Amino acid sequence: MERCPNCRARREEGATCRRCGMELGKLIEVEEAAERLTLQGIAHLAAGDPATATTDLSVALGMRREPFAEILLGFAREIQRQG
Repeated sequence: MERCPNCRARREEGATCRRCGMELGKLIEVEEAAERLTLQGIAHLAAGDPATATTDLSVALGMRREPFAEILLGFAREIQRQG
């Protein structure tokens, strides 16, 4: 997270916005969880398991929309279709 979703101030270290005081800890945790799931999806694709990769990437995208994860999900689904 580069900016506070409330006031758009640039985010610095810490879990509280320096400008508006909004607590960002839970949002940061969700963002990190989405990143971990995306990495797991990549690992499952590399291991030849597109079904599990699709699940991981779908959950990650439900937490946070990321263009890279969307592309990976499309790739995983295409591999599944090709069987």
